[in-house]
Parts: sequence; structure tokens; C-alpha cells
Amino acid sequence: MKKPFIVHESSVVGFQGMCGWVKELLEPKACDISNLNIALIVVAPGKSSEAHYHVKIEEVYYILAGKGEIRIDDNREEVRTGHAVYIPNGKTHAIRNTFDEPLILLSINAPPYDQEDVRIVNSF
Repeated sequence: MKKPFIVHESSVVGFQGMCGWVKELLEPKACDISNLNIALIVVAPGKSSEAHYHVKIEEVYYILAGKGEIRIDDNREEVRTGHAVYIPNGKTHAIRNTFDEPLILLSINAPPYDQEDVRIVNSF
């Protein structure tokens, strides 16, 4: 039987990832979660993620604070606090902070994030 798990973001060690400063809040190595993971990501002003796609993973970004621009294939959209963005697997995407304050978002991945599933796109 799986056990519930509660974590506060202040207790999670962060690291510099391809999208910005990352804290993996809920992920299979830390708890009994198995079908998804949730990470808190902070994109610094003027910075952006590397353009990439996932072979199997579907991803959702939920913008907690700030604003920026999401690019999915050839489509560009402004995003700000309160926006949710669904990114199907196979779609090249990148997010850019266009504001003078941090862009803070949740990244939800199903199945859970796996670096082996990521393909970097250099000509995006």
C-alpha cells in the first residue's frame, strides 16, 4: 500500500537544470509516487530553457508568479501568473522569462521526468 507524502519546498535541495533553478517536490525517488512528478522551477529574468521535446512524457506548466513567453513548435504565447500550459510529448518547447522578476512555475510530468526521454533541439 502506498503511503501519503507531504513535503515543504524549503526542505528540498535545488539544482541548476535545463529550464532554470529546479526543486523536485514530488518524484519517485523521494516517495511512493509512480505515475507523475512535480517540480518547482524558477527562471531568472531574461533567461530561458533549452529548447527540447520529450519522447514519452507529457508536461504541464502552471505559472505561479511572473510572466514570460512559451514556444511550442511554431506557436508563441505570452504566459503569466495563473496560466496552465499543456505540452504533448513530441512537441518542441522552451519557456523564456520576459519580465524583470523571476518566472516561477510548476512542471508536472507524466510519466515521471526521465533525462533519457529528453531530446535537445539546437535549431529552434
